[in-house]
Amino acid sequence: MCIALFSYRIKIGIESGDDWTLERINKGYTSADILEQCHKLEDAGIDYWMTFLNGVDSSIGK
Repeated sequence: MCIALFSYRIKIGIESGDDWTLERINKGYTSADILEQCHKLEDAGIDYWMTFLNGVDSSIGK
């Protein structure tokens, strides 16, 4: 008998966890949406990591 184990890992471009910033850069989701989707990944046994932007230009959205 051969048992294959698979590991899934995805990278998520969150870019910010701050609702004001997410709205300003027109991401189309909120920090609550991020948490909800991460919980779904965890429940499915999928590993993930996130990338964030540091220092979003303050002129965006003006």
